[in-house]
Amino acid sequence: MVTTDQINKYLKDATVATEDQQFYQNHGINFRGVFRAAINNIFHTSGGVQGGSTITQQYVKNALLYSQRTFTRKVKEVILAIELEFMYSKDQILTMYLNEIPYGGQTAGVEAAARMYYGIPAKDLTLAQAATLAAIPKAPTYYSPYGIHTDKLVIRRNYVLDQMVKINYIKKEQADEAKKQDTTTVGVSVQPRKMAILAPHFSMYVLEQASEEYGDQRVEKEGLTIYTTLDFQKQKIAEQAVADGMAKV
Repeated sequence: MVTTDQINKYLKDATVATEDQQFYQNHGINFRGVFRAAINNIFHTSGGVQGGSTITQQYVKNALLYSQRTFTRKVKEVILAIELEFMYSKDQILTMYLNEIPYGGQTAGVEAAARMYYGIPAKDLTLAQAATLAAIPKAPTYYSPYGIHTDKLVIRRNYVLDQMVKINYIKKEQADEAKKQDTTTVGVSVQPRKMAILAPHFSMYVLEQASEEYGDQRVEKEGLTIYTTLDFQKQKIAEQAVADGMAKV
């Protein structure tokens, strides 16, 4: 857990620009989303409760409620979000949210994510790194820097930067410069963090398959046990053989 002043301003701005651009103006509720949920419940339309949740609602959903998408849960989410808005400032709510949300695998919260992917505290992130982290929570397994969709992560990172420009958090020149930076592989090859996940690319591939089958929320939150075909000792031998071969090139 980190305090507000220990979180980089770029990361706060990137998160607001991407997740809830009216965060500082709204009262914690997206009434349009609640109305859609009510209509779905009345007419029994498919697709469950539909999104557009505010940052406050997302925090309540992740930290305080179960993940099942029902109208009853949506009502509880609204009530708790309103109570939260009365009890805490916007900066406090944003900080609680950033300390809670998943960033892929076992990584939850911005401090853990910053250290996992970049080896630095959250307060030291660059603009490009902050935008990359802000891109991940939409689909933590799919967009993980350890996964096989890093090209999609770059596209979403650039979207985050464009949204920051749109609401005047940064200048276009800053966004253009940040887009030139490779932020998808920084830290992955550094040994201390590499050991946090055995065979990271294989592991993230398995998690992606599980997320497609069961959904991100269940995979990230419910402590599933997944058995795979990986023989880690053979994997290490194969990786070392590749490394030795590359060294001779």
